[in-house]
Amino acid sequence: MKLSEEIVEKIKKIQQEENAIKAERGTLEFEKDRLAEIEKELKNLFGKNRERLKDLLEEIEAKYGKGSIDPQTWEFVPAEQE
Repeated sequence: MKLSEEIVEKIKKIQQEENAIKAERGTLEFEKDRLAEIEKELKNLFGKNRERLKDLLEEIEAKYGKGSIDPQTWEFVPAEQE
C-alpha cells in the first residue's frame, strides 16, 4: 500500500528540517573549533605581553632601583629605604 501524498510530504519536511539541523550543528562545531584556536592564540599573546612587561620592569629596576611608576605623571617614585 502506497503512503498518501500528505504523509510523504510530512516525512520529507521532517527529513529536510533534520538535514538543516545537522548542517547547522556542523557549522557550530566548526565555529567552536575556530573560537578555541582564537582563544589559544590570545592566551599566547597575553603571555608574551606579560613577559615583555616583566622584562621592562626588570630593566627599569636595574636603571632606577626599586620603586614604582606614577601612571598619571609617568614619573619614577623611588621606594622608601628601610
